[in-house]
Amino acid sequence: SAAPATADAPAAPAGPGGPGGGYTPAQLVKAYGLSGLTGGNDGSGKTVGLVEFDGFNQSDVNGWADHFGLGAIPYKVVPVDGGISSVGDPLEANMDIDAVAAFAPKASQLIYEAPNTDAAWTDMMARIASDDDIDVLTTSWGNGESCASSSLISASHDSFNQMALQGVTLLSASGDRGAYGCAYAGDYTQQMVYPASDPLFTGVGGTKLTTSDSAGTYSGEAVWNNSNDNSKNDRSAGGPSNIYPKPDWQPGTGKARMVPDVSLVADFQAGGLSVLNNGQWVSAGGTSLSAPLWAGYIALLDQKGGKRLGQLDATLYGLAAGSGASTYFHDVTTGDNGTYKAGTGYDMCTGLGSFRGDALGDALLGGNTPPPSTDFGVTVSPASGSVTAGSATTATVSVSAGTTPPSSVALTASGAPSGVSVSFDPSAVAPGKSSTATFTTTASTAPGTYDITLTGTAGSATHTAHYALTVTAQGGTKPTLTNPGTQTAYQNRATGLTPVATGGTTPYRWSATGLPKGLAINSSTGVISGTPSAWGNYNTQLTVTDANGKSATVSFYWFVFLAS
Repeated sequence: SAAPATADAPAAPAGPGGPGGGYTPAQLVKAYGLSGLTGGNDGSGKTVGLVEFDGFNQSDVNGWADHFGLGAIPYKVVPVDGGISSVGDPLEANMDIDAVAAFAPKASQLIYEAPNTDAAWTDMMARIASDDDIDVLTTSWGNGESCASSSLISASHDSFNQMALQGVTLLSASGDRGAYGCAYAGDYTQQMVYPASDPLFTGVGGTKLTTSDSAGTYSGEAVWNNSNDNSKNDRSAGGPSNIYPKPDWQPGTGKARMVPDVSLVADFQAGGLSVLNNGQWVSAGGTSLSAPLWAGYIALLDQKGGKRLGQLDATLYGLAAGSGASTYFHDVTTGDNGTYKAGTGYDMCTGLGSFRGDALGDALLGGNTPPPSTDFGVTVSPASGSVTAGSATTATVSVSAGTTPPSSVALTASGAPSGVSVSFDPSAVAPGKSSTATFTTTASTAPGTYDITLTGTAGSATHTAHYALTVTAQGGTKPTLTNPGTQTAYQNRATGLTPVATGGTTPYRWSATGLPKGLAINSSTGVISGTPSAWGNYNTQLTVTDANGKSATVSFYWFVFLAS
């Protein structure tokens, strides 16, 4: 039998408690304040896409999950351009899979695998955008901005823009070489890693995490920097982009996009994540750990909120600029990455800092929400659908079981517009079961997109999910608008664009929002012209409407650079 504890008994050691010298998933949940979020969410029903150019060991991943009692991780390999013919070093992919599962063990993982070539990278991004199967994308792979070809960056950005329009949250490791993103190729000019520098992405830097006890209680963080020589390796990457101007949502007086945006644990020497690799336990890290950990966190929030969070940066910077910044972030003020120093507020070592999980999650989901339910949850898949007036569409409403589930949950809908009815078959289900929701419209239903609330009720407990129903008008075809792709221009130099639309019924009417300052659109012809008066990164939305009131909209980025 165990001896009773006494006041003189030594305290459990602080720091990493996992095999190989890394932190355990439970310790990281504790350190980053995720106990409330993980108490009722595990990523179920959400999908994280992983970018991989080397393979993983299934036995390592399964052994890791078994060791930490997480059960089987739901994953599927999606080969692109032939996929991976043989596994070289599995550590990167093993770590990525484990890191997502550390916070969201039941989030589905689509592991996109391709040969390590520029063409395969471009094809992979196009495939991910075309599939539209993921809620979150995380990549630990990237290129220095000058090491990546302009065609790769242009084509990739178009794919990322498509993903952003789908509501996918895009996360990228900022890199492990300080301000020298192309140092791996012997280029020691200062530059960032792409795609972390793309404003569509949240770039994730790295920290050295310290904890005060064996449970993982947070003690502090410093900039990750293990580099003791001129190799530029093993340090949180950050600095100004050589490609993208500073977005409106970033602080400071600089003219360039700054990286990273946020950070998380990366220091594998002080304690990264315990990972099983080729049958051996190691402490794995780098910003290649930080980014997929963030991806697992966002998957939890997507599950809790019942929707894709989408683009994070503007919201994150807005929260950090308010009086409650210290409620949402651990501001990392100690250390440097060899070029830039950490400081109060935003810095180009760790960005805004690391998350205080539950508090930041509440803010990202729209306010201080109650703790996760211990009775049941409600989700809908897909979360949106389109239907022609006079017809119907369906979605699956799933009721998950908490720790103390009721025997039955009644399903109802609210917020449907005139002419739309919602029915459930069955109308009540036991937790763990699902129902088919049918959204039926009449011929007179007005075109538009409607937010319909689906509510599950058991006694006094209610939980909701949201479904976005788009109704289109009967008869004829809607116009088709060609996306012109990313546009570039220079301040104080005339520029223009002639969009192309087909189909529908002419004449067309044109409109646009988010145009660069100094440009205007001709509402009859659609021609956009003028002289940009201010440099910046503009998210432009272009709409064409035909004579029957049917419209098409595309969104693209228009980058205005300072004239040389």
